[in-house]
Amino acid sequence: MSLSNMESGKREEMLQLDPIPGSAEGWNQNCDNYPKIEFHRKLAVCSIVCGCSCIGYKALENSLKAEYTNRPNEAKRHAQQAKKYGIISIATGIGILLTIPIMIILISYLLTLKD
Repeated sequence: MSLSNMESGKREEMLQLDPIPGSAEGWNQNCDNYPKIEFHRKLAVCSIVCGCSCIGYKALENSLKAEYTNRPNEAKRHAQQAKKYGIISIATGIGILLTIPIMIILISYLLTLKD
């Protein structure tokens, strides 16, 4: 094995690139001092689709901030906010979906009383 092959082999061992595009979890996996932080990206996307999209967008924004920041305490805070906004968005969407049929029933009942 030539010297250049050995050097390229060492470089490949030193550069451990994550093959998944958009993954910024390198600092989180390599730091033994800090616990693993979940970014709640899937919850944020589901809250945009299944809940109130304006609140879900705020959840996704906080999830991205949590993933791409280099400070663990700030990442944890943004991840908690992403989870909070995701749950609020889905609860709001379900509340709106349940309120519409109740209002229709109430309006039809009031119209029958009028007659």
